[in-house]
Amino acid sequence: MDDRTVRELLHRASCLTLAELIALGTATDQAMGWGKLRRDWVAAERSACNAAAAAGRTAVVQELADDGATDAVFVAVSRYAQSRGRDPQPMIATLDTWRRAANSGHRWRRRRAFRRLQRALAHAVGCGAARRVAPAIAGTAAAVTALATRDLANVNGPYTREAYECLIGPWRRTIGWPHGDEGNLWAPLPTT
Repeated sequence: MDDRTVRELLHRASCLTLAELIALGTATDQAMGWGKLRRDWVAAERSACNAAAAAGRTAVVQELADDGATDAVFVAVSRYAQSRGRDPQPMIATLDTWRRAANSGHRWRRRRAFRRLQRALAHAVGCGAARRVAPAIAGTAAAVTALATRDLANVNGPYTREAYECLIGPWRRTIGWPHGDEGNLWAPLPTT
């Protein structure tokens, strides 16, 4: 696992503009889709997580994908809110409250905290953009999972190169990820 590349992706996610966040959220929604698309997405995520578990990377991949992706996207949202003269601190406080509630095991507490987080997020960036933050987090988490398990993808195993491409796809389509070379993360896509 190339930790430097994963950390670079998370840093790039924390620097996304609102337009890039919205585009990433939209691309992730389209990639996840419904029906067969949804099954393919879930199968790709499951095979990547299973490959990580077999390689003993489960804890690292989950920490980077879940907490790292959420933190990075919320840093970008906070930057946008500050640039518009809004205070991001209530949103950050409600994010912490939601995390504590999610770990508490109380379903009603988690739901109430999530509704508060949604309101704080809508206040910080607006209702339309707030709806795209969760898919942007999912797309970032999928890209982190794909990068952290990139070396485990093979032709014949349960985690294939196609599953890797499915997970990394929203980033490639919206942020300008190079095909096949994650060494240069921000090069534009080839136009062929």
